[in-house]
Amino acid sequence: MSIRMIKETDWDAIMQIQSHAYASHFHEDLTVLQSKWIASPTSCFVFTHADDSVLGYLLAHPWLGNQAPKLGKAVVVDTGYCEVYLQIWLFQVMLVA
Repeated sequence: MSIRMIKETDWDAIMQIQSHAYASHFHEDLTVLQSKWIASPTSCFVFTHADDSVLGYLLAHPWLGNQAPKLGKAVVVDTGYCEVYLQIWLFQVMLVA
């Protein structure tokens, strides 16, 4: 198992993890999740199995303010942002030998 930066081919798995980890009223569109990645691709990661299948993800992007970004809204980053907002979900998988 390892951690690596998100790549374009990971998004189907990320969307599946979101659908299992969140109640449906907390789901965000693909474009919203990708806006967080586009805002800071070097701080967005996936946790992968040995076969490179995605087991979890972390989206971290610059943010300013005391409140979390609005759910369902694309992230637009201002160059003055100096804080980081983290969104983490790990989908646990039971491996049967």
